[in-house]
Amino acid sequence: MDIATLKKIAKLLNENQLAWGLGASSMLYFHGLVDQPRDIDLMIDEEDALRASQILKPHASRIQTDDGKGKYATKHFYEMVIDGQDVDMIGGYRIMRGDWIYDFPKIEGMKLETADCDGVEIPLTRLEDWFVAYLIMNDPKSRVPMIEAYARENNGFLHRESIKEAYEQIAEKAPYETNLMDALKKWIQNPEK
Repeated sequence: MDIATLKKIAKLLNENQLAWGLGASSMLYFHGLVDQPRDIDLMIDEEDALRASQILKPHASRIQTDDGKGKYATKHFYEMVIDGQDVDMIGGYRIMRGDWIYDFPKIEGMKLETADCDGVEIPLTRLEDWFVAYLIMNDPKSRVPMIEAYARENNGFLHRESIKEAYEQIAEKAPYETNLMDALKKWIQNPEK
């Protein structure tokens, strides 16, 4: 991940007062869990995706969309190259699992931690939300044990309410997903597990 490109993107989005957060491996990098993410993952709410893409488009040497395909039901997915750096912008992140769809929490109104990159604020999506997302995706890159170890080292998750909200969403949409709900329940009931 090129930090100069990340700072450039952050300045553009921040100056335009867009609610956004860094997600996936890019966010894990700032928690010290990943050494070098390949791309920059920008999480945007669905209603802000078009505006965000218009802000970033003049800076992209390549941009393509891959909306609502594959294992995701995300409405707005842009793959860009900005200053030689791969950038994924995800507007309204949704994950398909079997016959149901998980809705990633909205960014607008969410109090996000920020990382300071030479005076540029980088909002970080919550670690807990990615723990849930990776569980739902069947952990393709083995991130779940890494995140759980981090939580144990830091006396549990900081935002347990987000795990509880995910649990409730899954219980409503897919009550038969007992293994998934059990994996979340242990962190709700025993926050330092």
